[in-house]
Amino acid sequence: MVQDNKDILQRALYNKFDRDIEYMALPTNVFEDITNEFKEHYLKGKRDIKLSKIYCEGLRDVSNIKSDKVERESKVVSDAKNIFGDLVRIKD
Repeated sequence: MVQDNKDILQRALYNKFDRDIEYMALPTNVFEDITNEFKEHYLKGKRDIKLSKIYCEGLRDVSNIKSDKVERESKVVSDAKNIFGDLVRIKD
């Protein structure tokens, strides 16, 4: 789960730097665009830099996904899906 991975990384960052650090994972090309924009402003002497809004097709905000909302599949269900594939239908 995405949130579980984020929690693990945030704990690791906290343990390393002894403080909470927020981060955002971005595709390399988007990161490079943001970095270049920051450098351009910085080299012009600006220090209170406000960057443009990030736009990346397909990028989605996963910051609000909570791991406790996700129901984990039981072993029986996952085994049935492995054996029967798309034929498996789950009813509540």
